[in-house]
Amino acid sequence: MKTGLLNLAEKVEIDGMEYPINTDFSVWIEIEQIFLLKEDSKKDAAKILALAYPHLPHNPVAAFEKVLWFYSGGVDAEKTERRCFGAPLYDLKRDFKFLWADFLGKFGIDLLKTDMHWWQFRLLISALDDGCKFSKVVGYRSLDTSKIKNKELKAFYEKMKKQYKLPNMRTDEEREEELADSLSGAF
Repeated sequence: MKTGLLNLAEKVEIDGMEYPINTDFSVWIEIEQIFLLKEDSKKDAAKILALAYPHLPHNPVAAFEKVLWFYSGGVDAEKTERRCFGAPLYDLKRDFKFLWADFLGKFGIDLLKTDMHWWQFRLLISALDDGCKFSKVVGYRSLDTSKIKNKELKAFYEKMKKQYKLPNMRTDEEREEELADSLSGAF
């Protein structure tokens, strides 16, 4: 689908053939959850492919690469690969109530009644301003309270961080690697 300046992909090319891809943002929120939970890589990959494609492409490896491309908004995975340490700042499923209210208030879009394209959804999230609840919650989670000198303000922000904290879904291996990286930088 092409809408003005924004080309919203509805198909992907794999081995010279075009395959329709599920574009609905709610499906991609589910896919993101599977990425975050990292339970069983083979089962997870199968679930992701089943959600992403109405008809599974013949080349599952290339199909999964296109899933990553589509998930990232049409940017090649190599260009977006980066190491992220620490707890995530948002969880689209857990934070959905904030997003729903913000989208309804700011854009007049009821996320419970739309089948918005994933890329459009991502762009609209990035357009949410600091006054939106989702933005405030992400801000609380990302704030380094150790730099706040005012005790009352620091206590408030620490309370907000605790109130909106997400569960840590990193594996033990990821946590150990983060610790090793932070320790190696200290010496």
